[in-house]
Amino acid sequence: MTSTALILVLLTSFAWVGFDVLRKLLVERIPPVTLIFLITVGQVPLFGAWALIDGWSLPPGAYWPPALIAGAMTVVASVAFVQALHIAPLSVIVPLLSLTPVFTLISAIPLLGEVPTPRQVVGVLLVVFGAWWLQRDASAAESDAEQRRRGRQGFWLMVLVAVFWSVGPVLDKVAMRHASAPVHAFWLCSAVSLGLLVLLLGRGNLAEMRKLRDVPGLFGLSLLTSAAALAFQMLAIQVVLVSVVETVKRGVGNVAALVIGARFFGESVSVAKVLAGLLMGLGVALIVL
Repeated sequence: MTSTALILVLLTSFAWVGFDVLRKLLVERIPPVTLIFLITVGQVPLFGAWALIDGWSLPPGAYWPPALIAGAMTVVASVAFVQALHIAPLSVIVPLLSLTPVFTLISAIPLLGEVPTPRQVVGVLLVVFGAWWLQRDASAAESDAEQRRRGRQGFWLMVLVAVFWSVGPVLDKVAMRHASAPVHAFWLCSAVSLGLLVLLLGRGNLAEMRKLRDVPGLFGLSLLTSAAALAFQMLAIQVVLVSVVETVKRGVGNVAALVIGARFFGESVSVAKVLAGLLMGLGVALIVL
């Protein structure tokens, strides 16, 4: 991995960490579907401006099937992710996204022809095992029945998110064979915004957008962070195996979730959680070093 590629992967990882935290704060004030719509529709002009600066061009017909499927998956996964953040501890559910490298690795082989090295496969497996260990420890420590029920709901929501967010970046890379990163990001955000708008109209929840007036600063920061995370990811997957980007992103996110969950949200951190985090860190190191 070149130094430029490594920088892009790390920027992607830390940008997503910041966005995860900001989403957890915002979902306490703005309902999940409305929040994701506002953030996504806010990204459209940002990526539109980038596309114009980069040199706008309308993608060919081969671009649209993978792009639209990726957009549909993003709609479902984004709503499920924010809902999971709302009902379960950050340190339990975010690490479940470490399942994404495995699904990404598997789907990238037939769709992109990307075959990782044996060392990278070991790294992916270490990250996934660490995430499983982390979730098991957190579930075992929870004694309240209602919290266990909410934890299980969050668990299955995050499994769905993991599957959809695994295949999504692979389809993004397929689509970007026919379009630049800013053009694809623009059309992806546009499609996701449209899908979420239809959902909001169908549920009669457009009035929920007024709650944005209560958190303008936090929302603005979330919008910029989310746009940066998506932009860095689009650039990174063009020069690095998609499974590598996903593994590093999730490994960094898992360790950060432990620290942030304990520091800012009062979530407990056991010895087992720390050991699981170290194991995931080792897996990331095997991939990028």
